[in-house]
Amino acid sequence: MSRHMNDSESSDCVDDAAIVTQRSQSESTLQGILIFLRDNKETSINILCQELLGVIQSSSHEHENIERMATLVHLGLLEELFANISVVGECCDIASVLHLISKLTKYEDLRYAMRIRELRITDIVLDCMEQQPCDAEVSKFGCAALRNLLMDAEERAIFLRRNGLERVLIAMKWCQSTSAVQEHACHLIFVIAKSSRKRRKMVATQCLDAVCTAAKMHPTHSGVQHRANAALRCLTKDEDPGSQGLLLLALCSATIAALSALAAAVWYGILL
Repeated sequence: MSRHMNDSESSDCVDDAAIVTQRSQSESTLQGILIFLRDNKETSINILCQELLGVIQSSSHEHENIERMATLVHLGLLEELFANISVVGECCDIASVLHLISKLTKYEDLRYAMRIRELRITDIVLDCMEQQPCDAEVSKFGCAALRNLLMDAEERAIFLRRNGLERVLIAMKWCQSTSAVQEHACHLIFVIAKSSRKRRKMVATQCLDAVCTAAKMHPTHSGVQHRANAALRCLTKDEDPGSQGLLLLALCSATIAALSALAAAVWYGILL
């Protein structure tokens, strides 16, 4: 039994040592990227963001990836990256920046540590989406990043002051066939709408049609259906029960019709 316990303790020590080694390697990698970024201002932002994304997503354990994200923020990599934001021009560069922001802003503690207001991250995301309004990858990661940022009341105020809803609606219009854009946009609309009754009425006026269209366009996508229905319930919360029921019934009917058309197309394809 003593031998078994010793073997177990030895295994635990090996595991702990491996974790420490992995952390050290991750921090060294991030420090290396930081030095490279400072010395090579003209390096592709896309390449740098892909390197950073690789580091912060390299573990199968979420808590380890969060630690790596915290290290990235602590080292000041975001400040260096955003200092070079003026060289961003290609769609792939913009999408990579927004992808990185969407990952880092997912967690409340990291949002606080990132100093999102000081770095003007909400403004950066909106500027990127304005620069490439028709690109699906830019719209997808832009809406995902904004959805996370808008959990903060001050960022919601900045977003609305910048007329951010217009940017989101443009993305939904140009990327109607991209389910990820529609899902993230509907979730974002829900986050804004639930923040206050006054704001909900304003958002409903602008966004109700876009949310309904998203649900109709993607009748078989569970993520879009879930987010669109949640947004619709929130947007129509102040309506009388009869009007709310009619709207949801109309949406269900449209979704069923879309599913029927899809089934007919599949059946027709089988017959051919």
